[in-house]
Amino acid sequence: MGTSITAGMAASSVEYAWPNLVLRALEQGGPAERVTMPILREPPGTARNVFSFSAADIPAGIDLGVIELVTNDVSRSEIGAYREKYGEFIGTFRQKNPTATLLCLGAWTIPGGKSTDHEAAARQLCLRSGGYYVQINELFMDPRNRGPANNQSTFGADDFHPNNLGQLRIADAVLETMNGLYPGAPTPTTAAPAAGR
Repeated sequence: MGTSITAGMAASSVEYAWPNLVLRALEQGGPAERVTMPILREPPGTARNVFSFSAADIPAGIDLGVIELVTNDVSRSEIGAYREKYGEFIGTFRQKNPTATLLCLGAWTIPGGKSTDHEAAARQLCLRSGGYYVQINELFMDPRNRGPANNQSTFGADDFHPNNLGQLRIADAVLETMNGLYPGAPTPTTAAPAAGR
């Protein structure tokens, strides 16, 4: 479950969305399927909207859960509401998937800025639930991973969202974390779409 970053906005195609790169890498070891939460009503970006779900929306039988729900909330959600809703979401996920590996991604924004309190809450709640936190805002700081503002993409373009390289590097960070948990996990570079696609 995630935001526009997870959907691959500003990538050249949905194939370059980092969850799809991770999935393609995992498929090298056998069958894998990406399961997503239902599309949320617009506008997302607040804890009340982003976390408006019923328990039935979260499937059981998941082996790996990945959540990237910090970035939009930073400027739109009061920290108390964010902490409460994030905790409820992870709690419900964990109740339905007690043995799943849980990865929680940080904010795609400037480190140490407005995201500090929200990231701290997400990290604490994730670790408390037996999850692993993946910091990605250092990747944001490399301008090669974003934009340029005039690039052409299926989802639109700006100088904020990760481009193909940024998406690949986020996938790399996720898979590096998984490699620490499961030695021999694949790397995303072998799973990237062929040139020209």
